[in-house]
Order: sequence, then structure tokens, then C-alpha cells
Amino acid sequence: MISTAHYERVLAALEDIRKDGLTVAVGGKAIEGPGCFIEPTVVTDVPAAVAIAGTEIFGPVVSEGTFVTGGKMCGCRKIPPCSIPDQQSG
Repeated sequence: MISTAHYERVLAALEDIRKDGLTVAVGGKAIEGPGCFIEPTVVTDVPAAVAIAGTEIFGPVVSEGTFVTGGKMCGCRKIPPCSIPDQQSG
């Protein structure tokens, strides 16, 4: 992490994830030793109603949830369209 404050914010977010009862499939812990390092973390089965579903943690944390048709995640939150440049044109 870029600073001790940032490191502590990410660890607090991971604690909130656990308090919400979400599954931390991989990682999610501080790496012991010098520096402010956190294991790469995967959080699974994230419903759209919890904070991590719509918040960027800015740390080594990725979440996955279930998407259904109609542009909605878990039937309760609209997913905005994504504009990705065509990397094959040129």
C-alpha cells in the first residue's frame, strides 16, 4: 500500500467484508514483515446490496457476484454501460 493510512483503510474494508458475512475465498490478510502489504484477495458471492459491490477499495481486493440478464446484478442494481475501445481496429 502507498501509506500506512491506506493500508489501515484496506484492512478495515476487509474486516467490514467479514462482518457482512461475505466469503473471502483467497487472501484477505496482512503480510507480515516490513512494509504495508496485503495478500491478493478474492471475495465471492457478493450481493449487489452490500457496500463492496459498488465501492472501489483501491487495494488488492476483487469481488465477484452473479449477473443476470437485463443489465441488472442480482436483480436489484442497474449496471451502467461500459465503453471499451476496440483494440482490434487500426
